[in-house]
Amino acid sequence: MSKKTKYLVLSFAVCIAIAGVVFAKSNYCILGFYDVLAMIDDNASPAITIPETGEEYYNKWQCFSAKNIEIEKAEIDYNGKRGVPLIHARSGLNLLQFNVDPVVKWDSEEVIVKWNELINSRSPVCVFAAFLQKDDDGTSVWYINRIKTRLGYWNIADYFRF
Repeated sequence: MSKKTKYLVLSFAVCIAIAGVVFAKSNYCILGFYDVLAMIDDNASPAITIPETGEEYYNKWQCFSAKNIEIEKAEIDYNGKRGVPLIHARSGLNLLQFNVDPVVKWDSEEVIVKWNELINSRSPVCVFAAFLQKDDDGTSVWYINRIKTRLGYWNIADYFRF
């Protein structure tokens, strides 16, 4: 191998190592290679399409310290009163609200118990969600698809009750 080739290979390896360190730091070392592959596969089509505008939104991973997370249940009026579990997360000055899809009939207590098992005061959390809208108060509203922590995994597909 020539010196130039060795230099290029070494440079590439250093870049990959640095990217890996940055990726691991930004997700609290929770997400792995298969989470990224699943995200790529999941994003073959949009998670949300707004019919009126044609806007398309895709799921993406966002990670937070557990101290910046609050889990609660919202009562909404969607074909009758319904409890919907949600997560509030603070990222700097931004407030994000991660909802489950209100079309699904949720056992809110069951979901909240599971989320609380996964998200405790010590465990950072990564949320896989798609942007929906920005509320009047500036809160970004997202629809949750998955949650991953060091303590386990939650997937919306496991909870469908139509």
